Amino acid sequence: MTGEVKKVLSGETGLQVDEQRVVYRGKERQNGEFLDACGVKDRSKVVLIQDPSSIERRFIQMRINAKIQNAHRAINTVALQLDQLADQVFASFSHPTNSTF
Repeated sequence: MTGEVKKVLSGETGLQVDEQRVVYRGKERQNGEFLDACGVKDRSKVVLIQDPSSIERRFIQMRINAKIQNAHRAINTVALQLDQLADQVFASFSHPTNSTF
């Protein structure tokens, strides 16, 4: 079946099953189709292409992930600065100066 071929190729190509399109004799074959019923024999040429919409989805997900990473870095920077400020405030109360308010 086409779906089984896609599972095997997934490990080889890194493409998920839903990102693959199997074409034989110019026609895309669906996951439930038996390749031998379509006329595929030994040494037949079957073409695997990446679904164009999956390329766009991956690109969008990469952009989202990059924005999330930037936000995490910013939050960590602010948290570090806040910790440093808290340490300074704590230190100022721990070592009072002789000045009066």
